[in-house]
Order: sequence, then structure tokens, then C-alpha cells
Amino acid sequence: MSSAERERAFVIGSGDISAACAAKLATDGFDTMTFAPDTCPEALVEAAEGAVPFGVVLALDEHLAVPGDWTTEWRGAVAEVLRNAYAQTRALARLIMRERRGRIIYVVAADGLTGSGTESARAVASASLAGMALSVARELAPRSVNVNTVAYGTAEDAPLGRLPSTDEVAAAVAYLMSEGAAAVSGQVLSVDSGMVMR
Repeated sequence: MSSAERERAFVIGSGDISAACAAKLATDGFDTMTFAPDTCPEALVEAAEGAVPFGVVLALDEHLAVPGDWTTEWRGAVAEVLRNAYAQTRALARLIMRERRGRIIYVVAADGLTGSGTESARAVASASLAGMALSVARELAPRSVNVNTVAYGTAEDAPLGRLPSTDEVAAAVAYLMSEGAAAVSGQVLSVDSGMVMR
């Protein structure tokens, strides 16, 4: 596709997975813009001036590394991740749903689906984001906006015996952004070497 025809994608995050997603989407022909996790909603809306993004990828839990007990730091970190995700989703969803087409993809840790004894802050944030995705999927479905979650593996002792690569996680995100996933919404796609099986 020509530069004039390229769909725009926003990637919000600060880690290796976000970088891999941005690179993969760019390779697939998207005009990709990246933003820090704490980017204010107003800045995202301003960046969308003249070209509403077709897809938004939120990988806000990547940088979440705080003590596992219920401390003020723990609560504050989780609250910040969720506050950012809610505000950013709300601002961008308003733009996307006017187009009556588009994608929103949350990238979370798979231990948000299983629980974690050592990374509970990340697990709680991930579980909350996955739950948010389900609600947003139902809300935006009448506007033909697909909302899904990609859950990445965090356990090296998963059944396949390794962690997934960032490129493998990015490939799942790219699939959900593709036309081939036009009928997929409200789903969790686990890329976790068998960490979650159901």
C-alpha cells in the first residue's frame, strides 16, 4: 500500500514487547506511532488529528516491577497502570468508533490469568486490563470495533519449556490487527508456551 493508503496504528508502552509490536506493524504496512505509558489522553487525541488510528495497542504492564506485597508502592503502581489504560482507551475509542471500524488490543502478562506468587502487582494489573478489554469489546461491537487481549508468557517452566519471544507476541498482535481477524473480538490469545491451557 502507498504511504497515503497506510493505516495508522498507535502503540502505547515502554518495553521490548511494545517495541516489537511497533516494528512488526510497521513491517506489515502500518503507519506506526509509539507513546510512553503515561502519555496523557489529550496528547493522544492531538496526535490523531487528521488521521484517526485504525488500531491501538496498549502494553502498559510491561514496566510494572514492584514488590509483591500489598504496599503503598504496589497499590500506586497498579492504580497508575489502570488509570492510564482507562483514560487512554476512553479518549481513543471515541475517535475510532466514529469511523465504525478499528482494533484495540491489550497486551498483558499471562499470570494475570493464573495468578502469581512473586509478581502479584503485574498479575493484578494484567487481570484488570483483560477484564477491561471484555467490557470495551461489548461496548464497541455495535460500532464494528474489535477489542482483544494478547497474554504473553512469563514462566520459563511452562510446558513448552521456554518463554515466548517478543517477536512471537508481536505476531499475535499483528494477526489481531489484520483483516483475517475481522470476526475476532472479546478474546484472549495466549502466547505463553502453554502456561495457560483451556
